[in-house]
Amino acid sequence: MRLILSFLFVLLSIPVAQAETYRWIDPDFGIEMSFPDNWMRQHTSGTKNRLHIMEETGADYAQCKVSAERDGRFEIYPADYFDDIVKRELDGQFWTDYLVNRKNPKINYLAEEGGLGRGYATYIDFTYQEDIKERPLPMRGLAYATIYHDMRVVVECVSVANRFEKWQPIFAGVVKTVDFDPKFHPHIYGDYRNVFRDYPVYIPQNGDMGVGGY
Repeated sequence: MRLILSFLFVLLSIPVAQAETYRWIDPDFGIEMSFPDNWMRQHTSGTKNRLHIMEETGADYAQCKVSAERDGRFEIYPADYFDDIVKRELDGQFWTDYLVNRKNPKINYLAEEGGLGRGYATYIDFTYQEDIKERPLPMRGLAYATIYHDMRVVVECVSVANRFEKWQPIFAGVVKTVDFDPKFHPHIYGDYRNVFRDYPVYIPQNGDMGVGGY
């Protein structure tokens, strides 16, 4: 019994590693995202590039980026049209243009039924080649794009291709934390229910319940 109690005491004494995250908020676009707090922020240039983070040790060149730009063409559209808008605007051609400056880019998979933050999204699994320290490295990544209210947002995460499966769950977890300042009422019709689906309401006229109504 003493041996068992001693063993339990040792187990309880072992410190448990606590995963810590950092919550990033973009003050201009209202984008939020969480990521491991030991990942390092990298320099970004231009107004579209909002965030670039890399795994602390640089292992496998695992990194994620957020880019955003204003796109006010669809502000007047009701939220229930955004699914079709995203599918049309962020299609295969959009992603081909997005990767155009990378070496030997290839879209392995394109899907339309995704989500990013509060918006509908298309997403891709893609590969390309990056020259690092004069050495060509095959890279693989995933990227999500959405149009939400007056902005277009893209989040991508990449690593060296032969280690991508190791990082994919972490990348997916980071992408799932993305959120935006709400711009629409959570219910499409602006109420707690769709009143247009209620039963007809009959207004009595001259005391006759069967006359009149809508």
